[in-house]
Amino acid sequence: MVDAPIHRRFGDFYRLAALEPEPARVELRWKSVLTISSSASVDVWLDLLRFLFELRPHTDPAVKSLRDACFSHDATFPSEGAEVELRVLTAIAVLHGLDTSEKFALPLALGLLAGDCRGHRSLGPFASLLERAREVLAQRAVAVRSRDRLPVPQDLKGVAEFTKSLDEFKKQDQPTTIRDFAHPLFTVLQSWHRDTHKQTVQMVKKANHAIDVLSEESNILWWLLSEHCQELRQPVAAIPAPVASIVLARELAQLAQFVPAPHASQAFLARLIKQAVPAAGPTTVGEAVVALDAAWRTALRSDTLSHRTGDLSPILVAITKSLDGDKVSDWQTSYQKATRLSPTITLDPQSLSQQMLDELMLARSVAEL
Repeated sequence: MVDAPIHRRFGDFYRLAALEPEPARVELRWKSVLTISSSASVDVWLDLLRFLFELRPHTDPAVKSLRDACFSHDATFPSEGAEVELRVLTAIAVLHGLDTSEKFALPLALGLLAGDCRGHRSLGPFASLLERAREVLAQRAVAVRSRDRLPVPQDLKGVAEFTKSLDEFKKQDQPTTIRDFAHPLFTVLQSWHRDTHKQTVQMVKKANHAIDVLSEESNILWWLLSEHCQELRQPVAAIPAPVASIVLARELAQLAQFVPAPHASQAFLARLIKQAVPAAGPTTVGEAVVALDAAWRTALRSDTLSHRTGDLSPILVAITKSLDGDKVSDWQTSYQKATRLSPTITLDPQSLSQQMLDELMLARSVAEL
């Protein structure tokens, strides 16, 4: 367990849930948060997010691991109940993960935004986590695409010593052995080889990273200028907006070289969706999904990595469920049971597209760990 000072929002989160932290137990609860933060796998983190969204009960194994962490530091912690305090501690752990975890900050941020489903689910008093998630994604999207200048090769070590040994050799009156002369030579050559190899590897990595960034920028630029949907092989102007929203999000996810997607993704998608055929009125998630070609949905179900993100990815779940059952009502009932969302919820085309992109990026961030 990595020690860290108590998070400055620790007391605030307790009070948001109408609880007052007991001064004598604050340190113990914080140690519990650090314990679960340092030991949780990505699947445990996803289940803790589900608990925050009330998709899992407090008896879920992931929540039990948090309860066990509390009990390990405070033997008086309740073995049952205490659901409100467990939710508070989960929210604090997630916030701590967003702030400090190099490994899990991305899946946590994307899981929060995808799980929220553009406000159709609620984090209750902990809605501020969404804003922090957006900040993390914005920072990471910029940082992962930063292009440093290639380093200037450094002077190789040992050159001065080698020159000095040659000068001393020239001044000698007595002949020396080849071994006495060759030893400093090969010592310096070995050092040169080691240093040049290290510098070359660093330069190649930076060069490849810059190429990947430029490739992503170029591909997205041509994609935007073409105003053409590659997967459906149609101009965007010929595609209904709800369909374009989902398919274009997938195309952008495929063009993205890094996770998360570019910070300007929302603007990219909005620019293309404006070219699509406007919907006659508000479109439900169910209507948008069944409007997609069945073959396209089948291919997506085969390719997607969303089996681990599950109900945190409601659009991907809808696409998968829509292929099951003979009647529309069959899959909609199954969908509602799996996600606790109604297939009749509405999302405007831009929100639907961003939701789809977040879900695809979430699945990818989990798969890449």
